[in-house]
Amino acid sequence: MKNIKYYTPLLIIPLLLIGCGEKKKEEVEKDLASQIDMETAGASAVCTLDNDFTDTEGYAVSSKFVIYADDKGIVTRIKSTQLASSNEKNILDDLETSLDHNYSVMAEYDGYQYDIKRDKNKLTVTTDIDYTKMDLENLAIENEDIAVYLNEDYQYTLKSVQRMYTVIGATCNEL
Repeated sequence: MKNIKYYTPLLIIPLLLIGCGEKKKEEVEKDLASQIDMETAGASAVCTLDNDFTDTEGYAVSSKFVIYADDKGIVTRIKSTQLASSNEKNILDDLETSLDHNYSVMAEYDGYQYDIKRDKNKLTVTTDIDYTKMDLENLAIENEDIAVYLNEDYQYTLKSVQRMYTVIGATCNEL
């Protein structure tokens, strides 16, 4: 299997959701809140990441990651939704193609589901990662960058996942 250093299930979306658009950060966040009603019942934490590059690059991205962990703090599932907008069709075309390819690679590890929807100048990506089904040991062997966040039993902990998201600029809150 290919080295998927940059395709980790937790970091891929915020790093790849880059496009050009005229929408301001507040509009993207409003769209995310109104279009996507993500269930947080039973969740342990929620992390959000908002990037507003409209003044310099012409795009904004909003992401929400809902983290579920068992009573021992072991992450069992992460559901995420990311919304990007662009008035440039070719930017969304490239982004959609890239994301579909990267997520199909991650799907080789089982427990990884994704959906990419496009509506005019918006791209909405949802993922549902079930870590009870995913082969994290094999993933860690093939990608040492992931291994540093896993415990000795090849599991993500709530703290390690929150640390990963904060490293990329997200704000995390335990529920």
